[in-house]
Amino acid sequence: MAAPLAVGLAALVWFSACASAPTSDKSSPETAVTEPEFVTQNVTTDLESNLLVRVYLGRQHVVEFYEPSPGKLLVSEAAEVPELPVFPFGSDEANKQPSAIASFKTLLPDTPVPDVLLAADQRRVACADPAAQLEAKCTVLQKRAAPLVIQKEALATSLRSPAAIALPPKIMSDPEAVPASNGGSAQPAPGEFIKKAGGYCDWNWFQSASNGSRAFCPNSGYFTWCNLDWWNGAYADSGSWTDETWATSCADIGNITMKVSGSGGGGTWAVPQGTWRQWWKYCDLSCGCFPFCTHCCDFKTRYDVLDASGDRFQFGGVFQRFD
Repeated sequence: MAAPLAVGLAALVWFSACASAPTSDKSSPETAVTEPEFVTQNVTTDLESNLLVRVYLGRQHVVEFYEPSPGKLLVSEAAEVPELPVFPFGSDEANKQPSAIASFKTLLPDTPVPDVLLAADQRRVACADPAAQLEAKCTVLQKRAAPLVIQKEALATSLRSPAAIALPPKIMSDPEAVPASNGGSAQPAPGEFIKKAGGYCDWNWFQSASNGSRAFCPNSGYFTWCNLDWWNGAYADSGSWTDETWATSCADIGNITMKVSGSGGGGTWAVPQGTWRQWWKYCDLSCGCFPFCTHCCDFKTRYDVLDASGDRFQFGGVFQRFD
């Protein structure tokens, strides 16, 4: 694992679909859940980044499906410390590529996949075709006024230990494709030191946190980082291209703002003190040759920790390359 260098945004991100119309499910929108701060403070982002579905795994734990641009689905998981990540990164049985539908089925096996996600996945396939990328359905995004909200009181124990995904090593020589991680500091700036007993996101807990296949601080990959007890903001940039990335940020002392940008869009999320948020971003094309294609799934991603002056946080993640 790379030595701590900086901070950047982190969380579970993955792009692969498109938006759609409201749908019905076992729960109706805005059911009787007391919304946590990491939900109520991100209402603007929900609209701007087009939140389609929010799944409550508990009172302080959610998985959210966004569509920030046509044909791209972003999945984010957020919770209060010490809740651990549980999102299962499902793959399509036919082509073995990441799938929002497969992930939803694994997460909630007894709940029908919402129509909004089914329609989004259909657009993902359609918009991956170069001939269709200029069509209205791939260029104009019809945003939802409010997400579908689903409640799930408990998860199966097996979801906490999904099968690990083997990531082949890769050596790159392209000077324009070098990731970067910088900004912030290991100590607060002069005059900004905040002395508190402990904090609300222990670095040791963050360093060891994992859902079984996706660790907050990955120990393998093309470029990894694990910034513990970091101050004053930072960034991580994939360089010219990458095939997979995930990252996590946890606010220890003070509140921070996390921004995800790059290919397919992203968003800006508030991360309140004592909570974490993770994104996963992956190839959104059905190349038919994964993982042996050449530059089929390339995309760019940048994470920025903002509004963090005098604030301490944890941040870890990875940029991965397969071709």
